Amino acid sequence: MSQSLPGRLSEVLKNPGKKIAVIAREVGVSRNTIYRWQEGDVESPDPEKIKALAESLGVSYDWLQFGTGSKRGHPMLDEIESRASGLGAGYKGLDQTLSNVESKAKSLIQDLQALVDDIESMRM
Repeated sequence: MSQSLPGRLSEVLKNPGKKIAVIAREVGVSRNTIYRWQEGDVESPDPEKIKALAESLGVSYDWLQFGTGSKRGHPMLDEIESRASGLGAGYKGLDQTLSNVESKAKSLIQDLQALVDDIESMRM
């Protein structure tokens, strides 16, 4: 396991599942900022931005920021990822598909929350 934030970030960005531009937009920073974090050019990135980055990348905040805990938030997910990466490139398409499904699910949740908010505002 990588011992530094830049190393862990580089590890995840090898196959991020989405474009850096999308990740940067979700985090609220520029692509260059993410590249600077990856290179270690910034000593102490804002923890809130690192939380947003971890969420965008689908990894746990504690793992990304501190190198502790489970990479994916649950040891079984780490095991699955480890086994899948050992099987080779044939599963990269599956990883992309799962990432797309996760992204669409998050979008649906946001849409549903907006709908609930609209309904609540009509009740008032």
